Amino acid sequence: MAMLRPEEAVFEKTLQGFADHHRARRLSWDTVNTRARITRQVQAMSGGYPWEPAWDRRLFDRWSAMLADTVATSTMRKYQNDLALYLSYLSDPAYEWPQVCLSTFGMFTGFALRDLNAVRHAQEYIGQQRRPLSAPLKDQETP
Repeated sequence: MAMLRPEEAVFEKTLQGFADHHRARRLSWDTVNTRARITRQVQAMSGGYPWEPAWDRRLFDRWSAMLADTVATSTMRKYQNDLALYLSYLSDPAYEWPQVCLSTFGMFTGFALRDLNAVRHAQEYIGQQRRPLSAPLKDQETP
């Protein structure tokens, strides 16, 4: 019996496996759901699936450029890392997704998210500068 929309069915199965992989490591549902949401956003933007040629460097550059206009650098790095973790899971031969995609769709391409087009740590801390928790307030006198 043939599957209806096999690409969509396999994609959802990969996300379920990714969630199981995370939950087995005791990661929170918030973490699992955020990573699935990011992956679904990239899939919707690409119009294709992770094993297809549509998932190339140009897609990640376009997606990252869109993020650069809307989120902080640290958030962008987190989203890129979330997606990289999904792609790492998907390409791990232990989970057999490469074989499933090759036998079902006749393709399993390489992935474009690499150090070359991901945000790098340029400094140890990139958040907003704040006073240390132990520093006295300016209005208070020091003994």
